[in-house]
Amino acid sequence: MLLGQARGKVGSLVFSRQNGKQVTRAKAESIRNPQTEKQIVQRIILNTISQAYSRMAAITDHSFEGKSNPSENMAAFMKRNMNELRSKISKAVDAGSSFEEITNFAPIGTANFVYNPLVISMGALPKIPVISVTSGTGAKTGAITANTYQAVINAFNLQRGDQLTFVNIVEDAQGNKYFYYARVILNPVDAEGNNLPLTTAFINQGAIVSPSPKNEGQFAALSFDTTGITFAVGNTSVKAAAIIVSREKGDGSYARSEATLDLDENAIDESIDMCTLQDAIDQFQENDVGLDNSKYLNNASSKGSAATTPAGLAEIVSAAINNAAWDANKPSQEGVRTYSGTTSGNTKGMSAALVEGSSEPAVGSTKTVWNSGAITNGAFSFQNTEPEVGESKRVFLVVGKVSGSSIKVEAAWPYYAVLTVGD
Repeated sequence: MLLGQARGKVGSLVFSRQNGKQVTRAKAESIRNPQTEKQIVQRIILNTISQAYSRMAAITDHSFEGKSNPSENMAAFMKRNMNELRSKISKAVDAGSSFEEITNFAPIGTANFVYNPLVISMGALPKIPVISVTSGTGAKTGAITANTYQAVINAFNLQRGDQLTFVNIVEDAQGNKYFYYARVILNPVDAEGNNLPLTTAFINQGAIVSPSPKNEGQFAALSFDTTGITFAVGNTSVKAAAIIVSREKGDGSYARSEATLDLDENAIDESIDMCTLQDAIDQFQENDVGLDNSKYLNNASSKGSAATTPAGLAEIVSAAINNAAWDANKPSQEGVRTYSGTTSGNTKGMSAALVEGSSEPAVGSTKTVWNSGAITNGAFSFQNTEPEVGESKRVFLVVGKVSGSSIKVEAAWPYYAVLTVGD
């Protein structure tokens, strides 16, 4: 029998596509308890939105107006987008769709970023709609009448001095996804500025203000015609895009606009990015991920110990070394330093710890603890012990339950630090 690129079920076999390959497996036993299935779907939704937040945290940890810290921004992002995903499932089921027909999910235990029309900022400022995304060209806004600052301000009901943050998800030739952003201030360099060309003023006169040096000048495309502004950040293989408007207020805080990722549906690779809800549920069952029994008391062992916290529910929201954001690899950390941060999810009884390793620890793995500190009300703070003279330690920050000198990893921070002896 020639199966080709099959999807769906035939008898006891399930056909799907994962990471560009045809996958065939036996059909998992159906879940007898409907409440358990609801819990699994909830966790799949949580993982899907958590992975998206993590990929875009450089923007989304401060993009929700009125939220004063990363934890509040993350909570707002998660709540809004999890509700959107639940609504998508409910509407599809009400319309007669099966779980095999509802797509774009990240299975539990994976770190996949999958494309969804995510709300990445919220606020009361006027929105700049992205009306189309075309891979190979870029994203496009609505129409403007002229190639000037004032035309942009007039078209979208903005103010001089407003900041536009152009956001793209792009891919390379191997299908790896990257999150790029660059910011432009609607404030020309002369006294009036109403007639300065948009692209000339933005690029040649240095009005691009990027939040990170790695994004400086990273517009792969920024052009104008009367149908709108075309933009691409990073490269032109744009799969999702949005524009966030920011405006500084008198108290130093910022107002924001609402922005939702617009997708190039035609360029999304079904074999990689469109895992169905049923596939995600089947993978959950086959991998035996937590929730052994829907009844809490039945998860206790004969010795009376409670079941372990399911992997994936804990998240590290923010991390710092000596109160400086740990937002990149830190190759030289001399002496004793303080490691602090915040978490979300079910971290009851857990600690944050430094563990040695050459790569980011996998969720579910067990590692030897170098130093650790208890998590209290979602926050932690502890100090490291210096290595011996002449030695160095490459460590990662993880969250999990400590037993003796070991920790079972429930979440990991993506950056490492190298510890050395101080002066």
